[in-house]
Amino acid sequence: MFAPEKLLHMTHVAKDVSTRRALETFYLEIFGAQTYFEARPMEGLDRDETLIVIGELGLIPQCTTDHESELGKLRDSYAGRFGQMAIKIPEVESTEAHFRQLGLNPILVHPNFKKVFFMTDPEETLNIRFEMCAVEMPNDVRLRSSWSAGWWHDTHPLRIEKLGSIVTVTDNLETASRFYRDVFGLQHLGDFKVPEAGALAASFAIGSKVPFVIEVWQPAEDGTPVADYVGKFGGGIYAVKFNVASLSAAAGFLESKGLRLVGDSTRRVVIDPRDSFGVTFMMVEQELA
Repeated sequence: MFAPEKLLHMTHVAKDVSTRRALETFYLEIFGAQTYFEARPMEGLDRDETLIVIGELGLIPQCTTDHESELGKLRDSYAGRFGQMAIKIPEVESTEAHFRQLGLNPILVHPNFKKVFFMTDPEETLNIRFEMCAVEMPNDVRLRSSWSAGWWHDTHPLRIEKLGSIVTVTDNLETASRFYRDVFGLQHLGDFKVPEAGALAASFAIGSKVPFVIEVWQPAEDGTPVADYVGKFGGGIYAVKFNVASLSAAAGFLESKGLRLVGDSTRRVVIDPRDSFGVTFMMVEQELA
């Protein structure tokens, strides 16, 4: 069965090593990210990456080092986007068997990691590459008894209170909702509208040990960033949403760093993706009706 425990991390894919290093610097300077592990290419791991945390959220700025391999080509196709979502599971074998029974075809990346993790085929999982991982990340600071995300709220200028949700997008909200309910077995929290984004949405709870929320947005009108993303990529991981203590404080800090904001910052603060290496970060004080 599928028994998701928590979100381990998401990847943010860069086109090359120099861009990846610049991306890491962005996270350090803007979000006060904490680096806890640097991974270099090795057998079965054809990528260059750094593991970081921003409050509760784990992120991996990464780039492929083998552009000719099938996995390298797949990773390159996500350059400038969030690439995958890694979910902690108790163990690999039963989860893999469960997915196969439901008609999915899990991908084993390398024999060395047979009992460690597998990937899903994005074509089968809403244009999202999920990594199902049975181990914790090396040196993950969030596992230390003394660790707390409070610094991001109490000290950092963005005043991040928590990870609000991971926002995904789709061209068919009904199909996506059915997938999360019937295949992943997630709790449906509700349906709602996102007028600022011109989207219809649903949200789902996931994680038995550290719960988080996956939102699914479907564009309800043409000419919006959400509609453009779906039109170009078919769907996928669209944004990270943080809850912050003060929108005005967050907006002021981001603008002081020379970042452009899009939309109405009195409703939600959104960094222009051109200034955040192609991805969308949004901040809200509370969920909007």
